[in-house]
Amino acid sequence: MKRQDVQSKCKTRGQRRSKISLSLTSLFAVVLGGTIVMAGCGGGGGNGNGGSGGGTGTGGVTPPTLAPAIAGLNSIVRGSQAVTVSNLTTLAGQFDQARQADPTNKDAQLGFAVSTAAIASAQAAALGGGTSLPAIRVASVGNSSSALSPGIRTAQFSQALVLWRLPQFLSGGGAAPWPRAADFLPTGALEARLQPRSVSVTPIQVQTELTALDASLVKVEAALKVVESDPNYSYTLADPAKPTDTTASVKIGVAEIQILSAVVSTVRSLANAGLAYNADPGTFDFSMPVPSGVFGGATVSPAQYLPAAPFLTLATDGGSRMGNVKSELSATAVSGIAAIESVKTRSNAGFLLDPGTLVTSNQLSQVEVQITSYQTFLTSVQTIPVGTHAGTINMKVNLAAFLDHPPTDLRALLPTLAVSNDNSGTTNLTMNGFPDPTFGGIFPDGLPASPASFKLKAISGGVPAGLKYRDIVSFALTFSS
Repeated sequence: MKRQDVQSKCKTRGQRRSKISLSLTSLFAVVLGGTIVMAGCGGGGGNGNGGSGGGTGTGGVTPPTLAPAIAGLNSIVRGSQAVTVSNLTTLAGQFDQARQADPTNKDAQLGFAVSTAAIASAQAAALGGGTSLPAIRVASVGNSSSALSPGIRTAQFSQALVLWRLPQFLSGGGAAPWPRAADFLPTGALEARLQPRSVSVTPIQVQTELTALDASLVKVEAALKVVESDPNYSYTLADPAKPTDTTASVKIGVAEIQILSAVVSTVRSLANAGLAYNADPGTFDFSMPVPSGVFGGATVSPAQYLPAAPFLTLATDGGSRMGNVKSELSATAVSGIAAIESVKTRSNAGFLLDPGTLVTSNQLSQVEVQITSYQTFLTSVQTIPVGTHAGTINMKVNLAAFLDHPPTDLRALLPTLAVSNDNSGTTNLTMNGFPDPTFGGIFPDGLPASPASFKLKAISGGVPAGLKYRDIVSFALTFSS
């Protein structure tokens, strides 16, 4: 299949840095209601009529609902029909009817998977207050991918659920990177600054959206498995790079399907990590100023700066969800690596992913390195450079330990802060250290000690100086070497 040789694309804005900020707030991004902002270069625009499509791997007779569904999908890809959740839901329903009538029809299974995955992309956008499909957008000038918060990097990644945007996404480099293995650690999974959300979305609403997202992706995975079983399968899709040419098309082969499968597995792992711990803070408001009475004793315990249990306790299905995170990351590594190797070795002319046009072999290799890192992090203790207040240090991390044995109550692992007064009349909070330096076995060699000089000025003259609960939490979950 032909692809447009000249097309605007998202360019890399700097090299990835391996250093990550070691802030334990990252573990609690979803449960603390941290904002996920969807970023995104828009899907195909322009005019054109929905063309015909179809694959070579179908089985049985073609159900009557399949032809209009194929035409509708092509219309959306070309931009002659709006890319909305409503239109995608209609398409998914048509493809679903076709696959129910004939489960062996791979065109129906793929169409259902593609349209449902695109809906899931919109569901992910809703976590940040968006209501439509995210569009690919480059990072701000001067910001490399690692300079962006892990939450934004992860949110950008969800746009890859839209199959026909894969070339743009994979060529985006630092603008929309594949999540790194370190992003699943409590050092960088999702940055939580505990600032008020840009939209009024409660933690419970976040959990509801994550649950819906996971449910959608489970259906996508099942459909894709049917299609992936045929190594010779291909599907003819409208060429998203040529929206005005109703005869232009590209092939969707097993490699494209495997990469979509890898994206689905990764997003599912992120969703399950967010759902593993209870996120309901009750009436607790992190943006409220801290009453001076909180500092009346010699210490401030986690019970004083966090909502009451069950907040931050492992959900009833939390253990199984953490198990899902591990299995999904393993699946990502298998399908993603196989797909990229296939693209590198097959005759790519006419396929959606064709190195040398929009996506380069080097960009594919960079993604492969990130995916491969999942395997090493899941099977062995890894040493990574970590940024702290005192500079960069190397720390050993055990991601598998966290996923295999997630702590039942994160509150029990958080530090108690010492309260002291100095000669200026200022009350200070000092880090006393974490009760378990390994943080449940995640850091085998233990966390760096927090020096006594690492203090947070809390009160001047006995009156809170604008200090909010989120400030104390951010301080308590950050350490210095």
